[in-house]
Amino acid sequence: MGKEQPNANLCDPWFVPDVDSRSFTPAPYKKWQEPSQEAKVAAPSLTKSSGELNVNYLQDAGTYLEKTFPFRGEMIAAAGTLKSGIFSSALTDQVVIGKNGYLFYADSLDDYRGVNRLSSRGIDNAATNLKILGDQAQAQGIKFAVALAPNKNTLYGQFMPSRYRAGNFEQSNLNRLQNRLGSLGVPYVDLTKKLKSSKEVLYQKTDTHWSYKGAYSGADYLLDQLQVENLAKNPQWKLGEGFVGDIERMQDPTSTVSEPNWRAEGINDLQDFQGNLWRYLGDKPDTTADLFETRGQGKEDLFMFRDSFGNSLVPVLSPSFASAHYSKLIPYDATYAFSLEPDILVVERAERLIPFFATDPPAMTSPPSTLAPYKLIDTAGKTKASFKKNGIFKVIDGTIPARYRQADVEVFARVTMPGKDSQVRDYRGYRRSVINDSHRIVNDFGYRFYLPEAEVPKGADIKIYAVSKDFGLEAKEIAKIQGK
Repeated sequence: MGKEQPNANLCDPWFVPDVDSRSFTPAPYKKWQEPSQEAKVAAPSLTKSSGELNVNYLQDAGTYLEKTFPFRGEMIAAAGTLKSGIFSSALTDQVVIGKNGYLFYADSLDDYRGVNRLSSRGIDNAATNLKILGDQAQAQGIKFAVALAPNKNTLYGQFMPSRYRAGNFEQSNLNRLQNRLGSLGVPYVDLTKKLKSSKEVLYQKTDTHWSYKGAYSGADYLLDQLQVENLAKNPQWKLGEGFVGDIERMQDPTSTVSEPNWRAEGINDLQDFQGNLWRYLGDKPDTTADLFETRGQGKEDLFMFRDSFGNSLVPVLSPSFASAHYSKLIPYDATYAFSLEPDILVVERAERLIPFFATDPPAMTSPPSTLAPYKLIDTAGKTKASFKKNGIFKVIDGTIPARYRQADVEVFARVTMPGKDSQVRDYRGYRRSVINDSHRIVNDFGYRFYLPEAEVPKGADIKIYAVSKDFGLEAKEIAKIQGK
């Protein structure tokens, strides 16, 4: 499975699985071959050469059987084919076998059925974090937009098995987040409405993602909303070489059945889905890479935070920009993006990954603010907050105490410098939905601060305050940290 890679220079993020349409490799499955004499795998032993007990014997035995068991891949494939053909179900619970040959990714079932949705506070966390990112971009003269790619079964539920009942789209994470972005004044592009307006099916049958024609439809609409001229206008699409769909490979790891995809001259008709209207900067063309740059025919520069839906956007967007940077790294390194001084910043994300916006705020300096209007109240029962250096930041993570979890509560940090002057700086915190080890959200009242290391010297006094309309003009102190 293609993965977004954590940004090692920032903080440890919640890993969000990202199904990649070309490089899905959940495990290194290969057709079994008799190993050569040089590659023979030694059978495991209960004891080491020293005579000590081999405590890893069971693990070694599993590895030995995996590498030496004949026709393992073919058996998996045959079992999957038999089960799907007779019982209309998949060998793996990652796959939902739909009607007319359509395959769906099981991770989209919650969205489709309308279960395990984000709470109202969770939606507000996601929208608020995106608003802060957008406000920071626009303050630097950068156009900003959010583009949410709908799940395949959101658009084409008619191909889902009848045993699954569709939920109410009005109450979906996708619709509620777009509505909340609109109420906060955050520019977004309604890709769902655009794609639904087409009479064609614009997603691949055996893949999670849209086809190149579908990606082009979304990109054309995005460019129009950004008021950027589409320099790949009116392409002549022809069905051509495609690739093995990611869901097809989940079901059959040995599959070599390639699903045709749309190709157009100048966009993606060359090798590796390249076109003569744009080019990669570098010698390794790969739309699945974590971070890369392209050059096109346009006048403006683009920076896009994206997931695997962005793979197919690269050939259809790149022609219209002088340069375009595409990043899969998480959390979003907005500091790096702003350093490139792009004209446009776009956040693209799949519908099923919307919770990420609530759990992982963008990595950039928390907005400066002021607690001057408030009376600062020292309270009992403060909670602990973590404080660690990460790259250029000091990162603070914490959770608002239960008694202060009003729907509108916001968090601020006051940093008092050591020394006689005792200079004070105030910052607004990012909202953060807190997850457990199973990546499930357990509460929506976490917070995070990214504070520049230079502004939090050793000995600085940091106090965290909660503010709500219910508190009037009082700011409740909820945590205290000593700068390290």
